Amino acid sequence: MSRSSRCLSGLAFLAIGCAIGCTKKEAAVSPELHPIPKGIFAIVVGPQPDQLNYPKVQISKGDGEVAFWVARKKTDKLRIEFDDEVFEGMTKLGNGKFAPKDCGESRACYSGNIREATLPKPDPGYKYGQILIDENRQERSADGMIIINP
Repeated sequence: MSRSSRCLSGLAFLAIGCAIGCTKKEAAVSPELHPIPKGIFAIVVGPQPDQLNYPKVQISKGDGEVAFWVARKKTDKLRIEFDDEVFEGMTKLGNGKFAPKDCGESRACYSGNIREATLPKPDPGYKYGQILIDENRQERSADGMIIINP
């Protein structure tokens, strides 16, 4: 087979591959390829702070579950404040409350692991504040609830 024949064959296979790829009716990024791992609860807050996709979340220390909060609106910042030190590495704030270690004023907050001292959970659970801060630095807040299971 001559060099030009091999080149044409390669181009033909490339064209066939492109044609097959273009006829697929799947999304460019499939959720099956990038699922949220089991044990991570993504809590979407907003557009108002009392509007949540999970109004009351239950997570388990034994299963290694964690919470991840995110502001629905791209321009909002989010702050999470607990009355109790529920997760490892929490920061004590000036107001006496505790913030998860990876929770500054950004769009998202990550709980980290549940502290051993957190168990057993109180009834009905741990209350926390979720504060949305808009681009004008106006704060809107509401209470949230998280239940910690062994």
